[in-house]
Order: sequence, then C-alpha cells, then structure tokens
Amino acid sequence: MAVVNKVTKSGASAYQGIHPDGRQVVDIKNIRVVIYPYPNGKRWLAQGFQIDYIAQGKTIDDVKSAFEDGLAATIHQHLKIHGDIEKLLRPAPDEIRLRVLDPRF
Repeated sequence: MAVVNKVTKSGASAYQGIHPDGRQVVDIKNIRVVIYPYPNGKRWLAQGFQIDYIAQGKTIDDVKSAFEDGLAATIHQHLKIHGDIEKLLRPAPDEIRLRVLDPRF
C-alpha cells in the first residue's frame, strides 16, 4: 500500500501509512465541523466541511460523539472497500455548505 498524504488549501490533512507492526495508520487533522440545531430544535447536526460527512444527536455532546464515532467508521469503510483513504478528504457540496452557513436555516 502506498502512503496517502493529502492537504487541502484550508490546511485540513489526511495521512495514511503503515505502522511498524503492519497495521494501517490514519491521521486526520484540522477539519472544520459546524454544529447547529436541526430546524425542529429537537436535534443537533454536525457537518464536516473538508469531509462530506454529517452526524446527528440529541445534545451537543451527543452530536460530537456521533461525529467522531461515525467518522472513524467511515475511515474503516474506506480502508475496507478501497484499500486506502484517497477519496476521503472531499469537501461537502457547495449547496450543503451554503445552507449550513445561512442564518435563516
């Protein structure tokens, strides 16, 4: 497996390498995540910007935990399906990012 090392213009990075014992190592840094209330006010959403991934939870702590756990599961799936994380560091679509930043949402 080749080493994957990607850095976005915003400074987010994704690295994949091999640990000396043979295990794969993945390091994700500096991704931006926006946490905001769902329109009905009963749930919270966490939307990644450099990674097109979203999670939900009943509280802010729940949504943070769900985002972390779900992102770890997404990384494992990328490794299982693709063998690498090459396709992982992709931004959320513009319409999603604009919707999240719109104060009327």
